[in-house]
Amino acid sequence: MSPVHVLYLINTWVVGGTETQLLHLLRRMDRARFRPHVCALYADPQLPAVMAPLDVPAFSLGLSRVRSLATPARLLRLVRYCRANRVRVIQGLRTDALAALVARAAGVPVALGAQRNTRALQLDGLSRSFRRGAERLLTGVIANSRAAAEYRHASSGFPRDRIYVVPNGLDLAYFDGFSPLSRAELLPQVPPDAPLLMILGRLELAMKGHGVLLEALAHPALAGAHLVVVGDGPDRPRLEALIAQHSLQERVHLLGHRDDAPAVLPVADLVIVPSLRNESSPNVLLEAWAARKPVVASRVAGIPELLRDGEYGLLVPPGDAGALASAARALLDDPQQRHRLGVQGRRAVEERFSADVMAAATMALYERLLAAPAGAPLNAQAG
Repeated sequence: MSPVHVLYLINTWVVGGTETQLLHLLRRMDRARFRPHVCALYADPQLPAVMAPLDVPAFSLGLSRVRSLATPARLLRLVRYCRANRVRVIQGLRTDALAALVARAAGVPVALGAQRNTRALQLDGLSRSFRRGAERLLTGVIANSRAAAEYRHASSGFPRDRIYVVPNGLDLAYFDGFSPLSRAELLPQVPPDAPLLMILGRLELAMKGHGVLLEALAHPALAGAHLVVVGDGPDRPRLEALIAQHSLQERVHLLGHRDDAPAVLPVADLVIVPSLRNESSPNVLLEAWAARKPVVASRVAGIPELLRDGEYGLLVPPGDAGALASAARALLDDPQQRHRLGVQGRRAVEERFSADVMAAATMALYERLLAAPAGAPLNAQAG
């Protein structure tokens, strides 16, 4: 049998969680079963170069915005492409409504959307009506957590039995290919025996909870502990002001954006994920566990699906700096517990949250949907 052609329709190519998971999938896609293609709505000259090493045809429609006079003609070009290449699955990535319309026009039997967060879209009335109407044409939606699946159902009314959960996966071979840095190399100013916490992620304080973590660091329970902040973003000035407000300039170390998280994580004693909202399936949890580091995280959105309290780390109420400080202190005082949680976290990534597991589940879902009678929902779990 010839491979099934699958088209991934993304709005634009940026380096983020969605793109990372797609690259993991493309690298593992069984080419005897599937032939992938990638199309970006907006002008993305770098996209073909990214996909060329993977032998994935890629192109951009060159739109400047969706509400453009050029949009119908450009989408018609995509419809013709799908017909010419006998595409049988379209997966929308931040393009669910357009993916559904293109699939219907091109006669593609399976059209899928994606739900990768629990964040409300800011849409005007016309856009919201268009999106809801078009998304009724979708075969299903792939969510990366049950929390994201429930959010999609609650926010749009999309049928729950047509939302399929496929958790994120981590590329362990890539992760393990990094040589770990020592504390002396990365942070020579930090005393070698000082407890060291780490937070990784974009500096968005209202979502990621950096401010709560600073409050916890100023708590007497964490006296003498240092914090490493990995990441950058629009709230860096606010974060720097909060650091000064809490008089933590000597104990907080801002590393900015880095592309070597696997090399940086080994210096930490604990990884902290104090998110306040919108976390569907944060990759930082998987990265911490891959490095055998325990995590203290907020019990919010999809985090409890990944982090089993007392098994891979500890959960605390979101926004509770005192509880966060106490949980971190408890683990800092118990090296054996930290080791046990880190080892169990690594095992969870290997067995449940690897890129190989994610790719296998996604390919199996495509095949099940193609084999199902038209319009028939499957079990809401993909695996």
